[in-house]
Amino acid sequence: MGLHPDDRDVTRFLWLEDPSKPTLEKNVQVLRFSRVPFVTISSPFLLAATIKHHLAKAASPIPHQVADNMYVANMITSRQADELYKEAKTLFQSASMNLREWASNSSEFLHNIPECDRSSTETMKVLGTSWNLTTDTIFINGSHNLSPEVTTKRDALQSVSRIYDPLSLFSPH
Repeated sequence: MGLHPDDRDVTRFLWLEDPSKPTLEKNVQVLRFSRVPFVTISSPFLLAATIKHHLAKAASPIPHQVADNMYVANMITSRQADELYKEAKTLFQSASMNLREWASNSSEFLHNIPECDRSSTETMKVLGTSWNLTTDTIFINGSHNLSPEVTTKRDALQSVSRIYDPLSLFSPH
């Protein structure tokens, strides 16, 4: 995504022309990005804002469904996928973005999309938990289990808090 020429001055950085020479004015070059750098701390925000902008421009209900089911750079939905796949792919292609790694527990849906767009793994990370596509089960990675050394409530809470569970699927209620 290109940066507006008026905004390029805020993305300046210094570059040494010859790293083996001292950092003197003659050896330092001031450069600036002409495209949005996606390796900065603001990258997740920039991605979310860009996606939100493109989804807001579309007129059908599918972009709103996509927006409601986005989590950072992933979309999770239980809706009918065939229509969603076609329209979402077209919508994101118009923004020069590629939606890929589609996963589903429906072998029929996966058979209907190109192999290059399918996820190649049987288990995916979904909101901090793992999802097995074949068995359609959500689970926590075994490395997060409570250690046998847990002897106090504090130790138990410490072990449990290491598990990222934003949907509270595994936390006690």
